Amino acid sequence: MVGTEVRPEKPVKLGYQPALDGLRAVAVSAVLLFHLGVPWMPGGYLGVSVFFTLSGFLITTILIREHVVTGGIDTRAFYTRRLRRLMPASLLVIFGVCVLVAFGVIADASTLRREILGALFQVENWVSLFGGKSYAQLFQSPSPVAHFWSLAIEEQFYWLWPPVVTVLLAWSIKGSEPLRRATWALCGLFVAFSLSVPLTLWLWSPDAVYFASWTRFAEILAGGALAALLSGKNPPDWVRWLGIPSLVAIVALCVVTPSGRGWAYNGGLPIFALLSCALILSLQPEGPVRSLFSTRAFVAVGRVSFGLYLFHWPVFVVLDGSRTGLSGISLGVLRMSVTIAITVLSYVFLESPIRERRILLAPRQLVIYLGAAFIATAAFTFLVVAVPEAKAAPSVLGRVPRATGATGSGNPKPTVIAFLGDSVPAWLLTEAAAVPFTRKDVVIFNGAHEACDAMVNLPDGRDRRGDILRTRADCADWQTSYPVSIERDGTTAAVGLLMIGTVPILDHFVNGQWVGPCDGIEWYLADVVKRVEYLRSKSVIPVLAIVSWPGPNSQFIFPSDYTKRAECVRDAMKAFASFEGVSSFDLAPRLCPSGPGSMCEATSKDGVHTDSASAPAVLDWVIDQTLDATTKERSDPKTHG
Repeated sequence: MVGTEVRPEKPVKLGYQPALDGLRAVAVSAVLLFHLGVPWMPGGYLGVSVFFTLSGFLITTILIREHVVTGGIDTRAFYTRRLRRLMPASLLVIFGVCVLVAFGVIADASTLRREILGALFQVENWVSLFGGKSYAQLFQSPSPVAHFWSLAIEEQFYWLWPPVVTVLLAWSIKGSEPLRRATWALCGLFVAFSLSVPLTLWLWSPDAVYFASWTRFAEILAGGALAALLSGKNPPDWVRWLGIPSLVAIVALCVVTPSGRGWAYNGGLPIFALLSCALILSLQPEGPVRSLFSTRAFVAVGRVSFGLYLFHWPVFVVLDGSRTGLSGISLGVLRMSVTIAITVLSYVFLESPIRERRILLAPRQLVIYLGAAFIATAAFTFLVVAVPEAKAAPSVLGRVPRATGATGSGNPKPTVIAFLGDSVPAWLLTEAAAVPFTRKDVVIFNGAHEACDAMVNLPDGRDRRGDILRTRADCADWQTSYPVSIERDGTTAAVGLLMIGTVPILDHFVNGQWVGPCDGIEWYLADVVKRVEYLRSKSVIPVLAIVSWPGPNSQFIFPSDYTKRAECVRDAMKAFASFEGVSSFDLAPRLCPSGPGSMCEATSKDGVHTDSASAPAVLDWVIDQTLDATTKERSDPKTHG
């Protein structure tokens, strides 16, 4: 215990305010809608910020009251309560994820072990920040524990907070007005950590603003400062009228704030925390918003909000469109139904009995049992979650003709096509290779490399969650890779098939700012022009495959407006092909014949790559389209003077 000689038998409790549970319901609902990919809720992730501020308010209020009543804060009791509150369900989720990996339900991605351990040791936010996803990891199954980043930030804060509050309160009580010094100190801490946000943006990146612990501490401190301001005081009745405008503002920002970019990544979250404080303040006296949030439905959702947050994301990852055959509203209803069922079972049979001490465990026993469960889960993670080996696509499909041009059999010489691009052609060739390649009219040189678009100096991108995506260190640009891709054993490819264009669907950091595809992809096409010129200089006919619409499952990767983004890229690529006189064909009618927004029949569960069952037929179709486009290119006088 810190700073007191009095140890209360029971923790000092905050008087229950049902409206605060109602606020939890609003916050978790925003997050759930965002993760469901609801297009009109791109800023639903702001619900996490509301959680941070509400948590800071509640925890700091409890600590202040305990110090006032007992003369100090029992840190051991505080940490024991945190363990009872958070650890059982968290361990259940992590252990459950490991079991699903063991049974092959969740793909064993190359970063999953690291992310599970990050969740277990409460450092997932730093794993996300320093993980620096490469484009190779972009289309792997989403991490089922990625949402632990916010829990990690909270727990890092609360490991430090009780001693800090104890020191501040002990110092404040010595003054003429109890708590006044502490209140000013907490407000000062909020300002200081808020000022660290633009500094972090300047020195580091928008991603650091979102995931670094100290930048998010400001939102928790805002709630802490509010708790100190209200300690021992009844706020004036007029603050009730702050409820409606602050609630409307929060909901409006959730609707209009873009995903993965904008003010939330550029230092605006501490200001948003002040909105959350205004809403919390309005709930103290009787008022319209307090009455609304105190209704049974809001309170019921709020009481299980922690479980909803914990369980929803693994459920969403497992129950995707490819596994269920559903999309849109029906898929959302299934996901939410399963999430609610698991949450209620966990709340009734696991969380409540331990937290409310219906399972009688002394603090030492609790620590021993939870510690044993922690160690067992960590060991299980190492045993079950391995780092998988990537499948290698074949370098050549078909028999390479002799350099002399004769086949030796009197048959026409096959057309050699060099497949150039990233994981889209690489995965197509890999999956199609499961069936023997029997075509005699073509030979394929595989110049496709997973996660390597081959653009020279490809700028950083970011996915829907805001994770930064960087080119792998071993990824060669086209100036290095194309010369060896178009020539094998003295034979130069006749055709260079450019299967590119997935990368610019994402936002990229260009000329000091984040730009999306509908802002223009000239930065990308300028590099494609040089690729086309290089191929033509080597007497290789360039053919451009227009990227398809992604399927709905790609919303794990692309922002919720992925269809609009893809159309912007497709339109730009078609205009480019027409202007440059490059023959092209559209992948969309074959991969996604039902149109944009539908389940793309020939793609895998990520909504982008060809699935294994369709790959052989899709490859045949791509070859035929390429040969047709090649014929048009050869007959076009614009490209052959």
